[in-house]
Amino acid sequence: MTEPSENLSAEEIISTTVKIMGGSEGFKEKQEQLPSIFKQLIEGDYYKEYQYITESIFNFNDEESEKLKQYIFGDDSEYIKLGYNSDIAHTEENENRKSKFARHVKLALAQRTFILENAKNANKVAEQAKRLADDAEKVKGRIYSEFIVILGIFTAITFSLSGSVQALSDMFKNVANPTNVNLGYALIVGAVYLIVIYLLVLVLFVGMRKIISNDNEYKISWWLVGVIGIAVGIMIVVGYSLYKNFNFK
Repeated sequence: MTEPSENLSAEEIISTTVKIMGGSEGFKEKQEQLPSIFKQLIEGDYYKEYQYITESIFNFNDEESEKLKQYIFGDDSEYIKLGYNSDIAHTEENENRKSKFARHVKLALAQRTFILENAKNANKVAEQAKRLADDAEKVKGRIYSEFIVILGIFTAITFSLSGSVQALSDMFKNVANPTNVNLGYALIVGAVYLIVIYLLVLVLFVGMRKIISNDNEYKISWWLVGVIGIAVGIMIVVGYSLYKNFNFK
């Protein structure tokens, strides 16, 4: 392979050629030099240095790539005109060299497009994966906090119920030998415990609902409130009646 004239390396000849064709910044004013540089590229066997062609084109932006594509492959191809204006000997060998250089450029442009599109898709996938990871981290933190809250609430309910059961157990020991007074007292106190325990559980569930789901309020089961209210009312009335030695005749 002969050395390029004018002290230009093969890389410089190829880079300058494609940059002038692509209208790169700083190379537009070198249009007049293109015929002589292109002649060196074709006749000096530098047309087949695909590595330098690829490196130059891969450093192009989209606008430069499109201009290079139109320059060589456009309907009004400037590349064909360049071949006639560059003093290149019109031999079959030189025509083949120009065609091979055009194919190398076309391949490099196609590879650049393919790599950039895959890079964009990879970036999108990476961004989606990052968003999913962030969402998963938030969900994990929320699950931990909700688990701790729920555990605390049910622990409170358990202690409340166990304490109430113990208190009721102690109270009902007094009715081992039942009398109207003892039974009446037990029913009244039992009714009070029932309403207190229900209110405590209700408050805990309302609080848990607010912590777990801020957009929805806890819906009170009014039918259950009614049932408990009726039961408590009956227990109080019967207990009070027994406590006062009411005579059911």
